[in-house]
Amino acid sequence: HKISSKLLPRLIQSCLNVKMQIIVVDDGSCEDEYKAVEQLRDKYSFELYNNEGKYAGGARNTALKYAKGEWIVFADADDYFTPLVADLFKKHKNSDADIVYFNITSAISDTGEKAYRDEHIKSIAKRYLETGDENYLRCCYTAPWGKLYKRDFIKKNNILFDEVIAANDMMFSIKSGLKANKITYEEQEFYCNTISAGSITTTLSKDRFESKLNVTLRVNDLLRENNKKKYRV
Repeated sequence: HKISSKLLPRLIQSCLNVKMQIIVVDDGSCEDEYKAVEQLRDKYSFELYNNEGKYAGGARNTALKYAKGEWIVFADADDYFTPLVADLFKKHKNSDADIVYFNITSAISDTGEKAYRDEHIKSIAKRYLETGDENYLRCCYTAPWGKLYKRDFIKKNNILFDEVIAANDMMFSIKSGLKANKITYEEQEFYCNTISAGSITTTLSKDRFESKLNVTLRVNDLLRENNKKKYRV
């Protein structure tokens, strides 16, 4: 999280009915914001760490370092899980897959109105369901949220996030998708990806554009090396 103490309770509340280790990593918030998150621990049970790396990728890597459970699920501080989350965790907790991919939904953060940020994921899932080709999930589902990852699988393959200003998650998602021995897909919506003013995905800058471009080029090189050129981003 970064400057998101007012939104964190919504995220935490959305998964309180699931028995899990909750890790919050502060990505360089100001002192007052950090204290506000610390105060949330009076009401909610979660572990709080400072980012031990750089940018959002470093925050996610910090969380990976301290994760202890069998499964790992990522969430952005301004997003939240759907009411189906407990049932879907229960349904898939004994899966032998390395990654469980889920359908998602999207909403405007302030109003709860339907938004568009789930359209890309839904189009990927549609192509997978129509063709049976798992590579659409493995190579095109480039967000880290909306998935369950086996922690041992991530640790064994030493898969980490890029510590760059934007698109830190693309290589992580592609590497894990390519290395996974078995994957599965769940059509029910597991996660809500929100849109709000000022988020990384709505703020344009030269540095972020260049970062995303460089990562995209690296991802496409990796896909070509693995004979997956068809699925380049």
